[in-house]
Amino acid sequence: MAVGSLNYPGLSYSNFSIPHRIIASLSYKFDYLHFFSTTISLLYEGAPQGRLNYIYSNDMNGDGNATDLMYIPKNENDIIFVDKTANGVLLTAEAQKEAFFKFLEQDDYLSSHKGEYAQRFGAVMPWVHQFNLKLTQDFVMDNVRKTKIQLTLDVLNLGNLINSSWGVRKAQITGSYDNIPLLQYMGVDANNKPTFTLPTTTVENYYTETYKNVLDYASTWSMQLGLRFIF
Repeated sequence: MAVGSLNYPGLSYSNFSIPHRIIASLSYKFDYLHFFSTTISLLYEGAPQGRLNYIYSNDMNGDGNATDLMYIPKNENDIIFVDKTANGVLLTAEAQKEAFFKFLEQDDYLSSHKGEYAQRFGAVMPWVHQFNLKLTQDFVMDNVRKTKIQLTLDVLNLGNLINSSWGVRKAQITGSYDNIPLLQYMGVDANNKPTFTLPTTTVENYYTETYKNVLDYASTWSMQLGLRFIF
């Protein structure tokens, strides 16, 4: 991704760069009745989920690649939309502009970088917070030989078990791995200024939010039992 030529992309963040991560663990073990011990462990991890680019949906600079980082307009007078007809439906320039700026204002990165080119992998995705609980029960059979039976219970993403909105991962709304194509370049007007449309068939199905919930096993709580014989 680049503002100009891909041969000179300039310095930027790596798409795998996570600026902050917090990891914490707490564990307590207690022995009783000479042959039993119970360990309770809690692990927390919190970190952003990745980085994103904001790009044009087509090739603006004519280099054969749709990898052009987007200029973020300062205000509604800083970008020119033109009418567009999709599937027989007219999308007026004014309606497209309204939908675009509604999205821009709700997006933390775009709304705080108006009047600038989007930086490659400059946007950081939301944090996800996950707690994992582990219960370990030891049944000691021989203290000298350290022989024991160990029963474990792991509860992964404990927060989601408590509240279904906790521990839920996010993905960017377009579904692409790390790019959000927001504008389609259409050419220049009589004053040699670039014109744009939205890369959508209706104004109603244009993006209204940057992220969506990822409803898979990584976002839901799970539980597993384990049994070991240690000798």
